[in-house]
Amino acid sequence: MEKMLFEEKQKFNQVWLWTILLLILSLALYRCSVYGFFKIENIISLIVISVIILMFAFIKLETQITDKGIRYRYYPIQSQFREILWEDLAEAYVREYRPILDFGGWGYRIGLFGKGKAISTSGNKGIQLYTNEHRKILIGTQFPNEVQKILENLGYGKRRDI
Repeated sequence: MEKMLFEEKQKFNQVWLWTILLLILSLALYRCSVYGFFKIENIISLIVISVIILMFAFIKLETQITDKGIRYRYYPIQSQFREILWEDLAEAYVREYRPILDFGGWGYRIGLFGKGKAISTSGNKGIQLYTNEHRKILIGTQFPNEVQKILENLGYGKRRDI
């Protein structure tokens, strides 16, 4: 039976993000009140904006570290957890990154120029994973110190030369 060492659930909860989303919704509602709610372009705008807001409300990044490996999912985009076993990892450590410059922001991102994949909701700290198959995955975390200690206890935690 596997042992759970760490579990984290993150959501998009930045005030600035929700302010922008609600401002866009307010502008769309104002436009509808001026030009009419039943115009097709206004209905489409409200539907698109509402879907985007609902998407941000329901998305959550779940990370689990067990004695067997690291699991993550970006729900509801990924319904099942993806698991990377410890024996499949060459490196695992916590690092600071630049979300906008390295990956174009937060979310489920593919970095340019070999930076790999990033899954995050906020912040600039993440668990950097390098698989034995040379895949790079960065999973955002709000508890970098706790994760670092767990990784060190498992024999990881510091960057090694591959």
